Amino acid sequence: MDSIVSELEGVLLKNPNPFCYFMLLTFEASGVVRFAFLLMLWPIIRFLEFLGREDYGLKLTIFVATIGVKISEIESVSRAVLPKFYFDDINMEAWRIFSLYDKKVVVTKIPKIMVERFVKVHLRCDEVVGSELVVSKYGFASGLIKDDFDKIKDGIIELFGDQKPSLGLGRPKCGSSFLSLCKEQLQPPFLRSKNQNQQQQQIIINPLPVIFHDGRLVIRPTPYLALIILLWIPLGIIIATIRILIGLIFPIWSIPYLTPLFGGKVIVKGNPPLPPLSSSAITITNPGVLFVCTHRTLMDPVILSTVLQRKIPAVTYSVSRLTEILSPIPTVRLTRVRNMDARKIKCQLEKGDLIMCPEGTTCREPFLLRFSALFAELTNSIVPVAMNYRVGFFHGTTARGWKTMDPIFFLMNPRPIYEVTFLNKLSEDATCSSGKVHMMLQIMCKEFWYIILAGNDGIVLTKNSNTNYGIKKLINTFIDVLWLVLGVFFMATTLRMYATCQQLQAQAQAHAVAASGLLGPTELRLHMPPSIALATRGRLRGLRLQLALLDREFDDLDYETLRALDSDDAPATPSMTEEEINALPVHKYKKKQEPANAVGVTKNSDDELTCSVCLEQVNDGELIRSLPCLHQFHANCIDPWLRQRGTCPVCKFRAGSRWDENGQGGEGAYDMV
Repeated sequence: MDSIVSELEGVLLKNPNPFCYFMLLTFEASGVVRFAFLLMLWPIIRFLEFLGREDYGLKLTIFVATIGVKISEIESVSRAVLPKFYFDDINMEAWRIFSLYDKKVVVTKIPKIMVERFVKVHLRCDEVVGSELVVSKYGFASGLIKDDFDKIKDGIIELFGDQKPSLGLGRPKCGSSFLSLCKEQLQPPFLRSKNQNQQQQQIIINPLPVIFHDGRLVIRPTPYLALIILLWIPLGIIIATIRILIGLIFPIWSIPYLTPLFGGKVIVKGNPPLPPLSSSAITITNPGVLFVCTHRTLMDPVILSTVLQRKIPAVTYSVSRLTEILSPIPTVRLTRVRNMDARKIKCQLEKGDLIMCPEGTTCREPFLLRFSALFAELTNSIVPVAMNYRVGFFHGTTARGWKTMDPIFFLMNPRPIYEVTFLNKLSEDATCSSGKVHMMLQIMCKEFWYIILAGNDGIVLTKNSNTNYGIKKLINTFIDVLWLVLGVFFMATTLRMYATCQQLQAQAQAHAVAASGLLGPTELRLHMPPSIALATRGRLRGLRLQLALLDREFDDLDYETLRALDSDDAPATPSMTEEEINALPVHKYKKKQEPANAVGVTKNSDDELTCSVCLEQVNDGELIRSLPCLHQFHANCIDPWLRQRGTCPVCKFRAGSRWDENGQGGEGAYDMV
């Protein structure tokens, strides 16, 4: 049996650098923050490749992209998102050679979990030899790989044993580790003769196409495109907000005229049916029109109502409350309980027209994931409508993500385009009363197609058969509300931080002006938030007290006035006894002399001590008392103050605290100001 071993990146895939696939993984599994962080590391990764350390760059990429991510989340992205981008990058020349052999083996340095499903399902590969992620016992990826990339060669030897593969496809630089094990080697580019073209064309088997795919990103995020996406996201959020507000505020008939102003475009084909002449014309025997749409995004009913220029209710299933709040048209919730849903639809048709998407879930390709034929049994007045859309950056649908963000992501695109095609109203012969096509179509839809995307069959059990039904619904609602609250909290915190910075700047300016003597005592009181005021009040008290003392003259030491100036302090500190006052160090003041200059002349230092109580300079030989806070005063000035208030007049530090708490003695602090 002929066998072939081929390298994935750079051979079966055109792109030799797998960096963009890790960017996809980070965006879908972790979010924008890790996406941006990995992009910031791209210059470092490229520098390592320039130095010939490609393996180190790839290990760094794997570590940043996978550390802390649930292994189930990586599997989900590898199953529903990555295959579409792999398929678009297939090198058909290499595939034609690869598909001719019976036993196919793919070699890759990308973690095996990220490529195994694609190469086995779509490339019909038998085995994959690649790196393995180290997973914790709690199911989280550690960001490390089990073995070095050099062990890939050992995997080929273990797989084939004593036999040698018939052919090896690989790059000369990266594939040499296993190419030496093959009987023949081929390196890109792969050239063929005309005879080979004719022979291979007859037996060629194309790769299995990727029909069902998920993910938010439309384009493969190469480093340059990823940078453009990151720069666009803030602007896209603003544009999406404006577009949503237009839909909520302005009348629906004016939206088609306002949409082109903000980059949107709606293409209408066919003849839209005219609205009923009056609401009285709609009766039980003559119900409203049921518009049956193909389901592309959650915006389908909104766009259709915009085209018809009237608000038509739409039936929904499993749509979040936030989506319903943002919807400019009425919504009717279905339960997937057949009898209850039938009554709701009939009731709405008796009131007027109705929009319904019988597919039940969105699909980006022209295939059905699910289909409900209930609508065909309820009315004969059916108008089919084909919906399609084109976007540049973000898909407006998801099966595995948070569907609440679907309309927002769609509206974040620079130029979203919608196509609405009206088909002719079904004749009575083509409805359920005459044909059974709907039954055949329902049989053709298999539930495993939906399982590929979402990991479940999409069916919600009834309350009687599922005791946790109410709890799950409550949890989903709670999560929606929690995200909304977190968003509001983040915005409020940002605004508060901005206001705090402004107040701190004003405080610094006030301190600078006050120090220059330009402010009076009453101008120093700032309007600050309580948290800042409490933190800075102690520093401002001493300055306010000194400025107040400068404003008036004291014949004697008016200590009651000093206490009044400090009336807004914290609870009063007890006074000190004579024994406690005498325990504070006292020494004679001695001015600090600067050393002699070249001619032997000495001069006094400019930093002379001033008593903050009497505001007089301290002369040599005068007794000064030092407080534990290192502030110094005339002994005969501070002693009466301490008998009234046991705190420092400047900093409000408790003067009765132990002197050794500050780690300095009295004599060593005589020159402190």
